[in-house]
Amino acid sequence: MPRFRIKATATFPTDHDIKTDVAEVFAIAPGESTSDWKTEKAMAPSALTALFTDVNTHKRLTFLMAPAYAYKVFPAKRGISKLTVEIMDMSSAKVIVREFCNDITVMRSAAAPERFLPRDVSKPAQAVTLIFDGSGFKQY
Repeated sequence: MPRFRIKATATFPTDHDIKTDVAEVFAIAPGESTSDWKTEKAMAPSALTALFTDVNTHKRLTFLMAPAYAYKVFPAKRGISKLTVEIMDMSSAKVIVREFCNDITVMRSAAAPERFLPRDVSKPAQAVTLIFDGSGFKQY
């Protein structure tokens, strides 16, 4: 099974200016699911592209990540002006999919149920659900 490295780059306004933070993501699920981690099931790049089609249909996505990243980059109710998600192949370090979306809001951040965590994910993990209006994710 291919292994991926997922990076999320969020740009958001602060009181004084605009800030950009980068977070490592363990897995992605379309909608509000905390068990259907599509990136863990993907066997081909086409499955990763289909993931973002699903995300656009649901108008939501859920990241599985370390709590430190979740609290720092994706606190609840944060408005994000631009989110870029990059999925790379671990063996070659080549970018497979790079998608971006504008105007996303963090809907909620909660502890992910341990029974649904992929086997390589360290515990505890945080599930961060983002919601968006508009056209959704587009490929670079």
